Amino acid sequence: MINPLTIENQILTALDSEGSDRYPWNSTVRDAVNYAIDYVTLLFDKALADDKISEESLREISWIDRVFINGDSSSFDVYQLTDLHSIVSIYPEYSTVNGVSILGGRSAKRLTAEEWGSRLRNCFMAGNDLMNIAELRDYAYLSPLLSNINGYGESYVAISPKLPNGQAISVVYLKTPNKMVEETSDIELDIPFPTSVSDMIVQKALTFIGQKEAGTASTYEISSREIQGLTLLMT
Repeated sequence: MINPLTIENQILTALDSEGSDRYPWNSTVRDAVNYAIDYVTLLFDKALADDKISEESLREISWIDRVFINGDSSSFDVYQLTDLHSIVSIYPEYSTVNGVSILGGRSAKRLTAEEWGSRLRNCFMAGNDLMNIAELRDYAYLSPLLSNINGYGESYVAISPKLPNGQAISVVYLKTPNKMVEETSDIELDIPFPTSVSDMIVQKALTFIGQKEAGTASTYEISSREIQGLTLLMT
């Protein structure tokens, strides 16, 4: 986790404004830090989607929780996960040790909608129904999340092969990052990223301030170089 006061001090030092009120937290720096949080969140999303970052490297900021399967659709409601932002991995073979959730057995492979549609009768694809034998079972889940199940606007994640109703599974996920909303950076609410990306947060915040002073709009254009940079920071 990153302390926002540390980030503010680094930003003000870079702007040569330590002890000055030219860049107050509640009208400039806070907005810049929130922009940087959004930007780095998008970097994590892209790195995960492109398999550029491993589950192991996200342990400092990821959560593991138990959810229960709806047997009719072999899926789970995402609202079972608190503040879900993005799924890192799913382990259908749930287990506990002394009442604590652990990652049991094989993980499920993330599939696109196109892959999901062709998996059922293809024994070489994860989630197929032909090899639904315990020793050979290869799980899959559908990504992205689907919505409007039964017309109720619910969001869910489907698992295949079909799981029994009520079965518990383990989900590793990233939570939606907290935004800085306080009037001062001297608060207990940390920025939910590993300290290794502190410099990236500072640089993106400085970019926001520079664009604001120049009267230009801040954008979220993700580059492959930045993805590579994040990957290196997380290894």
